[in-house]
Amino acid sequence: MITVKQVGFSITSLAVDFDQESIWLGGRGRQMQRVPFEVIRSSGSSTPMSPVRLDKSALDKKSKTPAITCMGSLNSHLVTVESTRAIHVYPIDTLGEDGEQEEGEASMPAHRDPILGICRMDFPNDLSADFFTWSRNGSVNFWDAQGKCRGSKNIDLDQFPGKEDDAANELKVLRTAENAHWFVSADKFGVLRIFSNSDWTCLNEARAHGGEITDVAIQGMDDTWLIASSGRDRMVQLFERRDTELQLIQTMDDHVGAVGQLMFINEGEKLLSCSADRTVVIRERATREVDGGTSVAYLISRVITQKSSPVSMTLCPDDSNILYLSTMDRCVSKFDIPSGHQLHCFKASDSETADAVVLSSLTIASEISGQTPKVLIGVSSTDKSIRVYDLERDQLLTGEFGHTEGVTDVLLLEERDKSDGSQTKRTVVSAGMDGILMIWNLSVQQQVSPDLIGNTREDDETPLKELTAARPPLRKVLSRSELAGFQRPDSPNPTTPTPIREHSPTLLRKLSRLSLAPSSLKNHPVSETFTPPNRLSPTPGPGTPQDRRRRSPSPVSPKSKTPTPRKPHSARTTNRRTSLDFRNRSKTTPRSEFGSLDMSTEQLCRSLRAYRKKLNGSSQRMQAQKELERELSLTLRIVGGRGQSSDESAETETDSSGKDMEREQNQSYSAMPKSPRIPHRMPSTPSLRHKGVRQVSRSRSCDTNEDE
Repeated sequence: MITVKQVGFSITSLAVDFDQESIWLGGRGRQMQRVPFEVIRSSGSSTPMSPVRLDKSALDKKSKTPAITCMGSLNSHLVTVESTRAIHVYPIDTLGEDGEQEEGEASMPAHRDPILGICRMDFPNDLSADFFTWSRNGSVNFWDAQGKCRGSKNIDLDQFPGKEDDAANELKVLRTAENAHWFVSADKFGVLRIFSNSDWTCLNEARAHGGEITDVAIQGMDDTWLIASSGRDRMVQLFERRDTELQLIQTMDDHVGAVGQLMFINEGEKLLSCSADRTVVIRERATREVDGGTSVAYLISRVITQKSSPVSMTLCPDDSNILYLSTMDRCVSKFDIPSGHQLHCFKASDSETADAVVLSSLTIASEISGQTPKVLIGVSSTDKSIRVYDLERDQLLTGEFGHTEGVTDVLLLEERDKSDGSQTKRTVVSAGMDGILMIWNLSVQQQVSPDLIGNTREDDETPLKELTAARPPLRKVLSRSELAGFQRPDSPNPTTPTPIREHSPTLLRKLSRLSLAPSSLKNHPVSETFTPPNRLSPTPGPGTPQDRRRRSPSPVSPKSKTPTPRKPHSARTTNRRTSLDFRNRSKTTPRSEFGSLDMSTEQLCRSLRAYRKKLNGSSQRMQAQKELERELSLTLRIVGGRGQSSDESAETETDSSGKDMEREQNQSYSAMPKSPRIPHRMPSTPSLRHKGVRQVSRSRSCDTNEDE
């Protein structure tokens, strides 16, 4: 390495000036020095210089002064940025070759810490300022629309001794009102202060909240001022300032989460507050006469509940009853305040990338006929951008970037253009956590009407051809009625169309009858008449007397008046037990249906068992014992009667099984009218009456020709 030049200060920045063919060196204490290109070129051929040790005491003195962190040349001017974030502009002609420089021609001081907010000032005022900004440490700067600082103030914040830097107090909110002549400040510790506009002295102060104050709203009345504050302690405090006194008149504990923003609308007729509990509370003003004066209070009239927590809200400049609200789910909603109904909602996304963001610090610019549509301006902390949306089409017009850290607030300024009185000039001011204040000119191009777009497309001689790959795929699904007209190639009769329902419906399986089919079909010829599948043919045929005895008797003719003799009940019960067990077992369902008699019986049994256990373990006297005995007696009587009738119904069901089989076999018998009296039949398995005979299987009970 070769030493080109020795300077008497530590170098913190460097800039190349091609117009002057030189290099500018910057250090602490606004020290700058210019080194021409000729000196650098000649140093390569000359004898190398040995570095000279500088005086340490001189360096220590300069180390406490701000250093130049960035330099840049613009033709005839040199721009520097100091470590205090102050910008200086120097004319190059007035700069010396080396040494300490005075302040430049234009000096733009800035906040030395993050800027937390921007607020508009009504014009005219004593400072001729259009807006003011405040930072975390309590510094307040007043600016005009051209970016010139008109004045600076400082607010002293209370600091607890022994607190760490993370727990230090911060200035969170600063507000003023038209013709108020005072400012309201709110800090992190929940203290509310009022400062005079003239000498900046504290007029009133109060501990309004138990934690950080998030917002302050001011509303002027006839002879008093209303000041509302919100905080992270879920409270909304309402103060009244009359003359020089500040008095708390109402505490509103309506939210269950931190309150983020407050707003007076319609000259103080309503008070709106949004909270992290996903609600927007609308309150209406109420008054009463107390001690010769008027007392004011706000009562809840409506609550708007959202799916996500609100972030920011603003009013439409054309209609004060229209509210725009941004939420954490990256949506912007439009509400009608009197009714509380949602009118419209759209996603705050980019049509090109489809990335949605959370918008804060919402501001709406009204429509200018023939110039710009109604636009929505917001700040995205996700990508540190300032976004402008067209509210008519819900589309993103532009998104600008410039802040290196999060954007904290944005302000819209509107004024008449001096060159053209019919034009409105719009300026957007943004502040960030990086301590930088940016001023933007907002101009929206006039939107092209759809009619002009349609005419342009019609005049286009070479329209774009739609790609086949971009079209949806073709689909044609044949219905069952269409498939019925087709015939398979191996079909014996291809000319005859196949009917829609060729096969008969599937029959439900009945074990009591279908299980007897295999053995009967082997020994009996099938009748020519139609017989359901797996059904027996009970057509009588020749056989031995034993077969006749085992065969079911013929049904009694409806015209016959001779009653069939009945056998004693005891013999019938003994002979029918096996067949009845088979039939009951085949008809038993796996599980009783809900609400059926079986299910109710099981529940009653469980209840009676539990009731008996409770009776055995309790010595308490029963109040309704007689009623319980009467209900149990009636229930037992009905159950006993149903037990006797069930045996008779089982005989009737068994006897009717043979009759049903003969009805299906004989077509002429199915057309006969039904007899109003059900005849009693003989048992279908008479062989079971013999003593010593083992239980007969199901297939044998109806096999009439087994022994042939």
